[in-house]
Amino acid sequence: MDVLLTSDVLRAARSLLGLSQRSLEVRVELARSSIVAAESENSAASSTTIFKLRDFYVTNGLEFLGTIDVATGKAYGVGVRWRMPSQLPPSGDLESIVSTRGSGLAFVAARSLLNKQQSEIAAILKITEYRVRILETDKAIDVVAAKVLRSYYEGQGVEFLGWEDISRELYYGVGVRWKA
Repeated sequence: MDVLLTSDVLRAARSLLGLSQRSLEVRVELARSSIVAAESENSAASSTTIFKLRDFYVTNGLEFLGTIDVATGKAYGVGVRWRMPSQLPPSGDLESIVSTRGSGLAFVAARSLLNKQQSEIAAILKITEYRVRILETDKAIDVVAAKVLRSYYEGQGVEFLGWEDISRELYYGVGVRWKA
């Protein structure tokens, strides 16, 4: 089954891979204007562009989520996350496609779903842009600010995905989706 690949989910996927539009342009061999169109709220990208982006993201370890109600055409739980390993700890080929990065990456993806800049989030939450940037890097030690940021995103309808292997400080299936 194909999942609806909306502009917000495509932005979140790029964020999970830590890519800029320019670096994605080179890696996928698409014109930057095609990527901008695919990630734009008001523009429709070609199906060729969407398929090429989807294939690139899936090949690089991401999976797209969500369902579409056939009767209403409404999408539920649309999002993206790093593929979950079929076994723990992952071994062999699984190691190359399973991300073990932490929740900071999910903050970047959540911001991408909302199509906001770090400066906008900082202004809304009345914290510094530097603090938002640090929270997005997994180097945050400010637990209070992390809870504020997470609560803001959840209040906007974003659901955080993934789980942590505390003993090894690894994270699996990190991603975001719209609450169903």
